Amino acid sequence: MTALADIPTLATEITALRAALAATRAQRANLVAAARATLAAHHEGEPDPLYYLRDELTAQLATDQRAGEAQ
Repeated sequence: MTALADIPTLATEITALRAALAATRAQRANLVAAARATLAAHHEGEPDPLYYLRDELTAQLATDQRAGEAQ
């Protein structure tokens, strides 16, 4: 019977893990997009092609810092 009492706790943990996984996947997708934009910008001769990566990394750092403050 104690195993049944653990179900709500486990469901809550699974929900939190799914949200964390979704956030990680979104961050990775955004980094891949920024990397592709950087390569395209370099190919097109833009003067600062690394801007895309710097911008995304700055945005992710800010998001991580806000999430850390909320905890």
